[in-house]
Amino acid sequence: MPLYRVEDILTGASEADKVLYRDDSPTDGFLILPDMKWDLTNVTTLYLVALVLDRGIRSLRDLRKTHVPMLRNIMKQASHAVETRWGLGKGSLRFYVHYQPSYCEF
Repeated sequence: MPLYRVEDILTGASEADKVLYRDDSPTDGFLILPDMKWDLTNVTTLYLVALVLDRGIRSLRDLRKTHVPMLRNIMKQASHAVETRWGLGKGSLRFYVHYQPSYCEF
C-alpha cells in the first residue's frame, strides 16, 4: 500500500473500488481489501489486508480485551468475502498480524 496513504484508503479517497467489506463502527470499524502484493487473479496467492478505523490502534501492542469482538468480526467477514467471491472455504485461510507493521497502521 505504499502508493497510497493509508488514511486515504480509510476515508475512501483512494482504493474505494477494491474494498471487499467495510464496517464504519467508530469503535470496532475496519475494512478489508486486497493487498497490493497480490495480483488479483491467482487465488493460490490470495493476500488480503484488514485496516482498522480506530486511529488509536497502531500495532499489536495496542490491542486490548475489548478489541476481541472486532478481531473476530474481521475473521468472520474476511472468511465470508473469500468464500463468496472466490469460493474458498474457511479452512483455506490463515490470518496473521504483521509485527512490526509494514506501515504505522494496524
